Amino acid sequence: MVTDSVWGQSSLTLPDVESIFRVEVSLEMEGLDPIHSETVSPSVGPTVQEEVTEVTGFGRMIRVGTTEVSPTQENFQSEGLVFVDPGVAQLFEWEYIAGDPETALAKPLQMVITEAIALKYFDGVECLGQTLNLPTEISYTISGVIKDLPKGLPIAEELFASYATYPVRSNSQMIEGTVETYLQVPVGTSAVTAYLDRVVEK
Repeated sequence: MVTDSVWGQSSLTLPDVESIFRVEVSLEMEGLDPIHSETVSPSVGPTVQEEVTEVTGFGRMIRVGTTEVSPTQENFQSEGLVFVDPGVAQLFEWEYIAGDPETALAKPLQMVITEAIALKYFDGVECLGQTLNLPTEISYTISGVIKDLPKGLPIAEELFASYATYPVRSNSQMIEGTVETYLQVPVGTSAVTAYLDRVVEK
């Protein structure tokens, strides 16, 4: 059985937030406790959009928790990091202060940050092309700055690394959970749920 979870709330300022759903999978097997997952295979988003005409967009994210970052190689501080594809920015209508929304998350080792992070580490939003370093000696280039996100979204992190950076293995097993996947379905989710149920039952 596949369920969908609505993140939209009428109190949010996003005009179409009621049409955004997260794909979740519940599996029931005889003799075992039910299994519920809020993550699915990386292939779910693009496959569902291709197969179900009611889906008008999708976005994927991979949460990694907190990580140490610094604009130099010292004085590292903990921040929340999540890998996102460009669809997340479109679904949740990020407002860019600096950078090109079309390319800011297109390549590996790109990073979009909130205005608060830009002020904290770079003293302003004019920081495109500068870098944030991780203790692992990986450096991300700042490719975009967005306004701080409103409360109530399923994203509390403030560092957004490009999804292309994460070594995701795309596979056809849609019940193997690795990625949070959000779908935009303006006309309701019945067609999407029916399609996913058929896939899981195979």
